[in-house]
Amino acid sequence: MIVFDPSDVFHVLYKDTCYQSWKASGVAQKFLPHLLPTGFVKKVEDALTRLFEEMNQRATSTAADIHRLLLCRSDLGWLSLRSDDTCLVCLRRRPQYGLPCGHCICDNCIRVFGRKNQHDPWLFEVDSCFFCGVSASEVDVKILPPTAGVRVLTFDGGGVRGLVTLQYMQILQERIGLPYPVQDNFDVAYGTSSGRFVCIY
Repeated sequence: MIVFDPSDVFHVLYKDTCYQSWKASGVAQKFLPHLLPTGFVKKVEDALTRLFEEMNQRATSTAADIHRLLLCRSDLGWLSLRSDDTCLVCLRRRPQYGLPCGHCICDNCIRVFGRKNQHDPWLFEVDSCFFCGVSASEVDVKILPPTAGVRVLTFDGGGVRGLVTLQYMQILQERIGLPYPVQDNFDVAYGTSSGRFVCIY
């Protein structure tokens, strides 16, 4: 069931932006020289309406499923594009993660299209590039939770006294009760002398 008329959504949210993008970049004029700005905006509106209808017909599909389907239909010319500044999957955010095919993906697209690990809610498995479909050889991406800052784990040395630190780590892991090592909760680990062995425990 469509809650809002897609035409109304387009006119309120996107119409002005489409006109501005037409004026700001010469891309549309270059590739579609016979098309007036009104015709360009109408084409975008029609495409949005078709997407709404398709989502309505596929009641079990999510917006992410339909977006992925659209990417699969992409012209092969688009798939050769590379960008370090813009995630080509969503065209909205700066990408942080590079895949073997050369495309870079943002945090949000990893969360939307990646497969969440059953033991770690912030670990996502990527089987193939979301943009071109090339196999990624099961790339694992660890996303930083939005509430987390930089997490640093440090240990002093002290020879035999390092055993106390090891025991502390072991008790901490048992108390937390997560199915992965406590060190995985940190981005960086440092240790001096015997402390460096604790970091890799």
